[in-house]
Amino acid sequence: STSGANSVIALNDAVSANSGTVTLATNGNGSTVAVGGTVSAAGTVLVSAGGPASGITVDGDLTSTAANVELTSGAGSNITLNGTVSANDSVTLTAGTPANRGAIIVGENNQIIADALVATATSIGASTARLNTSVASLDATSTNGGIFVTEADALDLTASASGGAVDVETTDGALTLTSVSGDSVVLAT
Repeated sequence: STSGANSVIALNDAVSANSGTVTLATNGNGSTVAVGGTVSAAGTVLVSAGGPASGITVDGDLTSTAANVELTSGAGSNITLNGTVSANDSVTLTAGTPANRGAIIVGENNQIIADALVATATSIGASTARLNTSVASLDATSTNGGIFVTEADALDLTASASGGAVDVETTDGALTLTSVSGDSVVLAT
């Protein structure tokens, strides 16, 4: 953990907790957590970049073999995914604060694997860069943009997009809806 303005955690190797948790946390304006290596824990994996303009980039792999993975960026800050985030239980992605959300930006190698995914941001993915998931349930909220997700199998979906579309597809399974709203809605199996 680091504190102060412009603090950086740059992880380019492996970190493993065989029976506990792994926490990567910065706290200060302009702080960054960049995961280029592999993080693995039996417990929860927590990645937090606190403070305004404090983002998270995952180019490596984050894994919790028996619990959850949680990523939280600072006010107005993004979470950028171009690696695999997997959890035995749930993955939570929170970009920004309730008063000042950031985006969840995805690269071509992004993948979320878990039982449940909760994602909150200004926008989640894009029509040309979709969030790739393999989860049983997705609860997605965008506050100023769209939600663009491709699911590998069956999915229970709750989604709300303010100022954008909800565009969710499953490639090999049913799509079960709890509640879905957006400027436009495209659902495909």
